Amino acid sequence: MRYKYTNGCNPDFIALCRQLDDFPDELAGGRENRAQYISPITNGTAFMM
Repeated sequence: MRYKYTNGCNPDFIALCRQLDDFPDELAGGRENRAQYISPITNGTAFMM
């Protein structure tokens, strides 16, 4: 593991953020299924498994 400071414009950082954003969709079987895993308590800001 390595730490890399960035201002958010680094292409590697952007790619990692996209992968992290897509991961909950993969777990839920697609974006259309993701809604059933969203917690109503957090107003949809947290993914629950």
